[in-house]
Amino acid sequence: MRFLILCIISITVLSCKKKEVEIPSYIHIEPFTFTAADAQGGKTANITNGQVFIGNTFVGDYEFPITIPVNVAGDTVVSIFPSVKENGISNGRKVYKLYEPHKEQVSLKRGLVDSVKPSSTYKQNVNFVWIEDFDDNAISMEKGLTNSLFDSLETYPFTATDAFKGSGKGFSGGVYFPVNSVGFIWEAITVQEFLVPKKGKDVYVELDLKSDIAINIGVIYNLNNVLTQRDVVTFFPTGDVYKKLYINLETEVSPLPDDLKVRLFFGGFNFTDSASTPKVFIDNLKLAYLQ
Repeated sequence: MRFLILCIISITVLSCKKKEVEIPSYIHIEPFTFTAADAQGGKTANITNGQVFIGNTFVGDYEFPITIPVNVAGDTVVSIFPSVKENGISNGRKVYKLYEPHKEQVSLKRGLVDSVKPSSTYKQNVNFVWIEDFDDNAISMEKGLTNSLFDSLETYPFTATDAFKGSGKGFSGGVYFPVNSVGFIWEAITVQEFLVPKKGKDVYVELDLKSDIAINIGVIYNLNNVLTQRDVVTFFPTGDVYKKLYINLETEVSPLPDDLKVRLFFGGFNFTDSASTPKVFIDNLKLAYLQ
């Protein structure tokens, strides 16, 4: 009996040692690159991380660049689903349904590193309901109901100090608060009303924002002759940098009747001191969903 126990212990130890010395393969994943046509409103993106699959096995959600060990060798398909900070929430990173996943066959060898440079573009079935890049030097937005400034937006060429310069061409929409305007409100709303999916379907707004004040983004609709304005998200000031933002309207529009149209609004109030002239600049606005 004692001999049998010793044998079992020896086999267990040998088995553990074998697992300990098993060498993994490694995959190094670079940050995503993104491309889009001009007709899709430009190619700005902020893909912060992604869900990684080896074959059909989910191995984790990672921020890139990263090198990860996997217990797989040989030819296999690596799939990476791009994720974004939906509604600006850092711990709310979600796979962005409008972007194509990156899929690539790699040949993994134990102890060696294979690199993947993921790329993405919009899916073919994305419906862009509204695109405003200001590049025709026109504006499809107007003063909002609470706007207390002389104008809601003006167009500025990319050569202007605060204009978006990512494409090296075109215009941005911007507004400067005047001196002694503490408590004044900036608000712009879409001229057009949009029919978007309801009943739990994702409806996204994208934009590049540069702002010295907090900005509210939401929807406006008229239901039973009652005009309602609902905030979806508030973004903190970005300072002197542009941030790519993704907003999901699903929670706000899902309960609405299928045939009810909505408008978008963007706004905020000046909370700075009386001598300041804070700015708000926006570009590459999109309203889109999967068909």
